[in-house]
Amino acid sequence: MVFPRGQCSLRDEMKKGKIFLCDYKHLEGVKTNTINGKKQYLMAPLILLHKAPDDKLMPIAIQLKQTPSDDNPIFLPTDSEYDWLIAKTFVRSADFNHHQLNAHLLRTHLLAEVFAVSLLRNVPMVHPLYKVTDVC
Repeated sequence: MVFPRGQCSLRDEMKKGKIFLCDYKHLEGVKTNTINGKKQYLMAPLILLHKAPDDKLMPIAIQLKQTPSDDNPIFLPTDSEYDWLIAKTFVRSADFNHHQLNAHLLRTHLLAEVFAVSLLRNVPMVHPLYKVTDVC
């Protein structure tokens, strides 16, 4: 599939360090919201990536749930155009949600909040830093 003329095999590419697995297992079990009566969906996919000669990572297999089962197929680029597109869309959604939950919310807002609350509780009201943090 990756090498249509049979130049290499998956085993050879793994030995060369050109095969990667991206695992979003930490998204498994995250509760989703219902917006305007429509349930939202969030997958915890596994993505197998291949590093092409032009140094781009290309997905070669996508499994949308963590545990293998009959109702959890592995999607491949050789599947129908729309099946492959939907699988890639769920991966992009998982990546976006990972970024928003981990990098943005946790490492920006929640981390900064600890210092802001501590500052407001421990610095006198006449201190210049207290004046900077006073937004009300």
